[in-house]
Amino acid sequence: MAIVFPGGTQTGPASIIKVVTTDTDAAVTTTGTTNTWQQINSFNTNFAVSDTNNQVLIIISIGQYGGGGGVGTAWAAAANGTRIKLGTPSGSRIATGFQAYVSHQSHGYSTQWTTAYTPGTTSLITYGVQFRAQNGTTTTLGRTLVNDNVSDTYAGRALSSITLMEISV
Repeated sequence: MAIVFPGGTQTGPASIIKVVTTDTDAAVTTTGTTNTWQQINSFNTNFAVSDTNNQVLIIISIGQYGGGGGVGTAWAAAANGTRIKLGTPSGSRIATGFQAYVSHQSHGYSTQWTTAYTPGTTSLITYGVQFRAQNGTTTTLGRTLVNDNVSDTYAGRALSSITLMEISV
């Protein structure tokens, strides 16, 4: 079996060494201003690999987030508070791990992202999630923006999670 990682292809046996998941249903809000990223502390998970060559497979699942209609939200994985695995910024465009779009302020939306990261150390690292609302707008995690108290499914609450897997390479 071959597993393709960003740093190359693993042709020998690869294995999952350990898996840790942190779930959260915390309600968090951020309002967009220039260059304001917010760490979502309820995702923070301490994790260390057993070998400096091993990778961490990061799976982020945002069960529900909301914002004003026509609003984009930037998301990123973080290691010790620093965003990792970002795209390349160009001109005025920011570097982000993944992005999502909200088309209606009363509805909840979900998004997922998976990436492999090589920490290069066996020291304990705190992994987490950061998000950034579009300038002048608000994004919420764990609920819709208007937070309607109704039994309709669009206003439900959902669980979000970060899963970390140590992969031997």
